[in-house]
Amino acid sequence: MTNQDGLQLFREADEVLINSLVENRSEVPKNSPAHENDVDILHRARDRAVFNFIHEAKPGEFDAVRGAFAQGDQVSVNSGFRLRTHVQIALKNNKCVLGWFLPPDTKLLSENEYSLAKDRLSAAKAAVTARKRRVRA
Repeated sequence: MTNQDGLQLFREADEVLINSLVENRSEVPKNSPAHENDVDILHRARDRAVFNFIHEAKPGEFDAVRGAFAQGDQVSVNSGFRLRTHVQIALKNNKCVLGWFLPPDTKLLSENEYSLAKDRLSAAKAAVTARKRRVRA
């Protein structure tokens, strides 16, 4: 998603997928804000559906998907740079990872530290879910 070929493939796949869903009277997934002040549209159900469609249509062709996301406020007036711009990489094949790096002054977690961190993350996610307002259609 960081070159013209990838963007064109995504555009074409989006068109085919959406036309197929409409034709079959199936629900079309929507990208939607995570909350009322979300201007970045953080929930990307349609994008995810298109990527899954591409991977189903072309199995084994892609090991990873890389996308750049311009998010957040402008760094300065009329700037093309945003405060929370970042790149995300989604792996379909973990074997393409040859190594990784740690930023200076950091260390790998021990098995125990990792287990505790996972528990804290699960508890935090549960707390957020519990606070979410539930709306029934």
